[in-house]
Amino acid sequence: VKALALTGDTARLAPVAEEAVARLESTGAEPRRQARILLMAARTESEADPRAASAHLDAARAIADRLGNPITSSWADAVAARCAMDAGDLQGAEQLARRSLASAEAAGLEGWAAEVALVAGDLPAAAAYLETSCDALEEIGNTGGLATEAARLGLVLCRLGRHDEAEALAEKARRLGGPNDVDTQVYLRQVKALLHSARGQHVDAEKAAREAVSWARRSDSPVFVGDTCYDLGEVLEAAGRREEAIAAWQEALDCYERKGIVPLTRRAREQLSSLQSV
Repeated sequence: VKALALTGDTARLAPVAEEAVARLESTGAEPRRQARILLMAARTESEADPRAASAHLDAARAIADRLGNPITSSWADAVAARCAMDAGDLQGAEQLARRSLASAEAAGLEGWAAEVALVAGDLPAAAAYLETSCDALEEIGNTGGLATEAARLGLVLCRLGRHDEAEALAEKARRLGGPNDVDTQVYLRQVKALLHSARGQHVDAEKAAREAVSWARRSDSPVFVGDTCYDLGEVLEAAGRREEAIAAWQEALDCYERKGIVPLTRRAREQLSSLQSV
């Protein structure tokens, strides 16, 4: 289940997750393991198959309610926040993310709040959440999760102009991350693209940005693809290739509109409007 979730293979994920839960139930295994599998599936399916994500989330919540376990309930709220964000309900996502953070001090929960902050355009808040998340993941030795969060924090710091810190985090993520972990590999290439672009290394920046788009297309996430196309647009604009930049930002806008995420859609539209009016 974890391998399919990391590679974004939603077509195979649902039946495998359900089979795993059924086997755990039949052997009387710890219910929290069942809930974790269901939540992992719901998180991965959130964009590509909202109906399946909702069903798995409801099943996980039922287990959490039966157990009365605050950490499991907190994770359920965290995944629900991501599902709400993917559905375009930013306000609901923020409420769920904050509730998940308040209900338990489990490692990684801050990462969900960071996603909401990023969609809302609050980069300093996202950086603070991700720093806390990285510290917690490192403390418990979760290297896979740490690789992804470190790369994501590096991307946020790039956008805040903190390039040296971003580069160090990207190197850490590269050492720790799995070669088939789509999220980590995309974030690493986004960081690399923005760093090269900031240094005027436009050929290397474009190469990394296009690699990020290619990796993002392996997922079922229009938002992921949209974010990488947006960065590609920034890289191309910095290189003086405005028409190609406009095409990249238009693709980003198409992805955001498909998901109905208002803040990201507005950002892409404003960027296109500012260029096309010049």
